[in-house]
Amino acid sequence: MHRKKILLGTTALLTVGALAVGTASAAEVAPLGALDLNIGGFARWYLFLGDLKDKSGRSTGSYDMRTDTEVYVYVRGRDEATGLEYGANIELEADTNSTADSDEMFTFIKGNFGEFRFGDDDGAADNGKVGAFTIAAFSGGLDAVGPFDLPALVDGADSGDDTKLTYYTPDFAGFQLGASWTPHVGDSGTSIGTTDSGSADDLFEGMVSYKGNFGDVGILASVIGSYGHANTPGEGDDETYKIYGGAAVTAFGFKFAGGTGYQKGARPLNLDADGASQGNYIGGVTFARDASYKWYNLGVGGTFGPANVSLNWGQVYDTDGGENFDSAEFDEPEPQALILGADVGVAPGLVVGGEVQWFDNRDNTSGDNGVLGLVGVRVAF
Repeated sequence: MHRKKILLGTTALLTVGALAVGTASAAEVAPLGALDLNIGGFARWYLFLGDLKDKSGRSTGSYDMRTDTEVYVYVRGRDEATGLEYGANIELEADTNSTADSDEMFTFIKGNFGEFRFGDDDGAADNGKVGAFTIAAFSGGLDAVGPFDLPALVDGADSGDDTKLTYYTPDFAGFQLGASWTPHVGDSGTSIGTTDSGSADDLFEGMVSYKGNFGDVGILASVIGSYGHANTPGEGDDETYKIYGGAAVTAFGFKFAGGTGYQKGARPLNLDADGASQGNYIGGVTFARDASYKWYNLGVGGTFGPANVSLNWGQVYDTDGGENFDSAEFDEPEPQALILGADVGVAPGLVVGGEVQWFDNRDNTSGDNGVLGLVGVRVAF
């Protein structure tokens, strides 16, 4: 993403900024201060075709369109005496029907000791995951734009963008460690303690990653994990934890990647049991007491001039929905999907592409499988 320095170009703003800096003490944080301000983002348009109703369980047709647009505001500061870097990332939702003010927002402090992040951001486990989706073309394969994505086949249930504290170590010969703590999954921004069920409490996440190059071969690998307590309704063990490992290798223009994981206290979604009205869809995942499941994903891809091509495959197996799920007499879902994607860089910041997905929830519900396609345009600025 190309970032453009924003200059406060009016005399009034400059005057206010100067007054703010001049009257503030060294320990005071004043707006319109001396930090650098950068703005960028992306605008994306997608056309979806195929079995949308079967993927989402909603009363919809066989085609529709959507946008995906965000504006990034990056604030940066550096203390020359200590080398301390600090600032904030603010990612604003810009789609016309968005009710959210922002997607992510966190402040950070960075130095020789590593980096601390405070706020609404993906956790260390989510940021550190590696798998077939890492090398996917266009919208991201298994980890794509909704309703194309399938979180159950990626890294399982996690803390999303909920408010948390995160720490990353400096890079040590290609190795890096990270850890996050989210008090209440489902709470973000100004909300406190609003999620009583359907999520998790005190979720601790961790990751260790490695990135290196050996001649024409590049390696990216990681192991991620989490531990917390599912606060979903019902009886049974509320402990939730996961372990997932993956790797991606690039060599001579080709890419290979995959990963496998196990999670306790979570399960894939069943549209009959969980209800499509909640925004759920085949391939989703939710925290659930006394449940567990296993999954893996595999991918291959290649770069041919300005074009990228990839094939993603993922499958859930050995699902245990838990005592409460069994009592509802619903089949335990074990989704699987195959996604072929391609994109072409037309010009700097402009990409066009498409994907085709075959999916099957394997839960014996009506319309639990089908084929989806998407084409789209992506602009980064």
